[in-house]
Amino acid sequence: MSSGKVPSIGRGLAALVLSLLLPACGKSSSSAPPPPGPGVLSVSLTTPAGVQKGVVQISYSLMDPAALTCTVTVAYSTDGGKTYQPATPGTGGDGVSDLVSSSTGVAHAFAWNSLADGVALVGADSKVRIRVTPTDTAPGVASATSNFTVNNAGNTPPSLSMTAPVGVQGGLVPIAYSLTDAQSDLCTLQPSFSVDGGSSFAPATPGPGGDGVVNLASSPGGTAHTFLWNSVADGAAPGGANNTVQIRLRPADVALGAPATTANFSVDNAGKSSGASIGGGYPIQVNGTSHSDWATAVATDGVFLYALGFENFDFESASSDAGWRLRKRRIDTGAAVAAFGTAGTLSANPGPGLDVPFKVIVSGGSLFVLLARETGAGSRTFVLRIEKRNAVDGSPVASFGTGGAAETVAPAGYDGIPLPWTMVADGSFLYIAGPQEVSSSDSKWRIEKRDKTTGQLIAGFGTAGSIDENPTGDADGCFGMVIDGSSMWLVGAEAVQASSASNGRIRMEKRKLLDGTFDAAFGSGGVVTVDAGPGDDIAEDAISDGTSLFVFARVETALGSGVFQSRIEKRNLATGSLDAVVTGSASDPTGELPFGHLALDGGSLFVCQADGTADTQWRLEKRSTATLSLVPTFGTAGIVQINPSVGGYDRPLGIVAAGGVVLLAGMDSAASDEQWRIEARWR
Repeated sequence: MSSGKVPSIGRGLAALVLSLLLPACGKSSSSAPPPPGPGVLSVSLTTPAGVQKGVVQISYSLMDPAALTCTVTVAYSTDGGKTYQPATPGTGGDGVSDLVSSSTGVAHAFAWNSLADGVALVGADSKVRIRVTPTDTAPGVASATSNFTVNNAGNTPPSLSMTAPVGVQGGLVPIAYSLTDAQSDLCTLQPSFSVDGGSSFAPATPGPGGDGVVNLASSPGGTAHTFLWNSVADGAAPGGANNTVQIRLRPADVALGAPATTANFSVDNAGKSSGASIGGGYPIQVNGTSHSDWATAVATDGVFLYALGFENFDFESASSDAGWRLRKRRIDTGAAVAAFGTAGTLSANPGPGLDVPFKVIVSGGSLFVLLARETGAGSRTFVLRIEKRNAVDGSPVASFGTGGAAETVAPAGYDGIPLPWTMVADGSFLYIAGPQEVSSSDSKWRIEKRDKTTGQLIAGFGTAGSIDENPTGDADGCFGMVIDGSSMWLVGAEAVQASSASNGRIRMEKRKLLDGTFDAAFGSGGVVTVDAGPGDDIAEDAISDGTSLFVFARVETALGSGVFQSRIEKRNLATGSLDAVVTGSASDPTGELPFGHLALDGGSLFVCQADGTADTQWRLEKRSTATLSLVPTFGTAGIVQINPSVGGYDRPLGIVAAGGVVLLAGMDSAASDEQWRIEARWR
């Protein structure tokens, strides 16, 4: 998909890689339903034993002869099954969507918040039942538990105690506290802050670290925790010391506890402006070899940063043997996590030749790494590889694929370099998409759905777990993907040709997560195409705030010009209609752009890209999600320019945000051979 307008492989990988590209709940009698017949979607429930309270775990098995992904509707009864009401989910369990099934049954759990539903508040109720109704493409047979007992009369709300921090604080402020609950329930935390001695409070931004604000352990004697407050994100004391700052924390399990408030303490955030480096261990630079070393993707769980990239890529050698690295760092300090890999770095080299990593995601305590593996040194033949690793120490998860890895199709490439693929995850599945080669001038979109546990393709999705789509017969490729509970949105390009007259178009699709079929309400039959002007237009990244779809693309300024400008769109998730667009925020005369461009945090959209001047720099923008306009209080008029090496070759390749901190990873040439660089900036 290069159109012959991209610099040679001797200048860089990014140039080559990215220039191509639920049924209604009815009434039920107290009698149990008849057992389902063969070939019928059904559930088998286990009745909870003993007296239950608070969040009640309901165990069930989901049986579907077609082994499709299912949803469930859950209801409760307090009269022995005569009438039912919708059940409120609690913390934990498997949720109600994207549930794996099989013909023999797959075990699941639903966490029911009985206290929120007002059950047995004044004493024991022995006629409680739970009913589950499954659905795949059609409703299945509902089943209910037998009667069991719930008693929420003795439940007491949690409480906490804390003290004010000592000394002048700034940036990420740790607040130590003890969480007490007679029932030892898991708790949540509602944090707020005051800058006027407690006269008024506003919600406090949890920083990237500490113990978070959900699933907090408690005990009758108190359990120690730390809340990390991002005082910069909340605009506290930007002009100098403020001695009248307070933090208020309010705990809850299924009942809301009383708030606790610190005494006044001092905060001074002078010099810590929006867009400035958070300092500490940042920026991080790693020059692992004397050849090209690039960080290509980042992910976070809110406490740790996972940075993925390659090392020892010799662009001058036809048989270069580059491996991939995954580094785990504390976000708040940038310090390496010693228990991960070797001193914080996981090193891998699946075989001779190039390993080109595209994506890392963290999900459910595991890491998933997506890369292309060359089949032999210098062969320029690649297979797509997905690895599952333990997020704590980086060790392979043997139950996934073969020994922790699954390999699939041969990705499309340009000049022997594979084009990037994308990957996302939900509670049960991986969704993988990218360009697959058909011929030297033709590539297609491929989308796969895989089991997160085994790595196996899901038969009910597309054809035997994958969708192969060739929209134009020219070079077509998918590079970005977003999902919610029922849909996926994919962005990329179509009709790019290997000629100076190429006029490729942006292509966007919306499909159903369940089976991959198009959502006809989106665009025209599930597809939106954009021809932004003469030349190649390629969508490279997408992100969603749950209301809108934000798409980053680059558009060529004229047929054959080889000069590209960025294009950022905001679209309606349901219809694909355009709500806002900005173009030309940065030009890149080489057509080179990074792997990932977009992040959301604090109601703002962050955009990273290369500023393709003669002295190539990193460019970070903060934009309004409402209008896409620059936020003037960030950096200089909404823009931060980062120039690691004057006159060097510097590019950001990935971006993520957590706890009011924006993190970027990529490469710079400060040491005359390209090296990893990681930046952390205040939101």
